[in-house]
Amino acid sequence: PLERQVSDTLIDLIASFARDGRPVSPHAPAWPEFSPRIPSTMVVGGPDVARVSTTFKADQLRYWDRAGWVPRT
Repeated sequence: PLERQVSDTLIDLIASFARDGRPVSPHAPAWPEFSPRIPSTMVVGGPDVARVSTTFKADQLRYWDRAGWVPRT
């Protein structure tokens, strides 16, 4: 089932990242190294199981850039 494939993919990504610093899975596309110019997010779940997106929740994330971050006191 899809849920099992998503779970296996996420486990693969986390385990390989812990092992050698590279998140890879036979069920996921290559995840590019982070770049501030072209930030990418691995979206795990849904009918694609895993996909790389450069626009995932971009508007919501830009809100925090504009609002700034204030630590709790």
